[in-house]
Amino acid sequence: MKIKLIITILLTSGICFAIKPLKSYTKAECMKLIALQESGDNAKPNRNMALHKDGVSYGRYGVTYRAVAELKRTFYIPKGVVYNLTNEWESRKAGRLYLEYCKDRFRCSWFEAIGYYHSFTKAKREKYLTEIKKSIKL
Repeated sequence: MKIKLIITILLTSGICFAIKPLKSYTKAECMKLIALQESGDNAKPNRNMALHKDGVSYGRYGVTYRAVAELKRTFYIPKGVVYNLTNEWESRKAGRLYLEYCKDRFRCSWFEAIGYYHSFTKAKREKYLTEIKKSIKL
């Protein structure tokens, strides 16, 4: 099995050069990549919301209430717990839980879970992962 190696520059945690396969990214690194993709290079915490054809996403991680509903349905969020996605901390926690849910559901790497985080549709998922790969400085 071939493993593609890339040189990454993790801008949000200082300048760090590493050669690593895509499948070796951690959950924290993937959340940083999602924030960069969803909110732009600045990844500003004050990004409130973005309007899409299928709804609204909140915070720097682009979390939707559909994602929260799925987390509740599958008991990743306990019954009775309410998330306010306009709150930065709650949005981040919901995003991390949703990424974990995607990894568990599709039994994939953290990096591959980024695609499922965005969409379950194969074409949209692959397009999003392509954009994420482009955002990683080679």
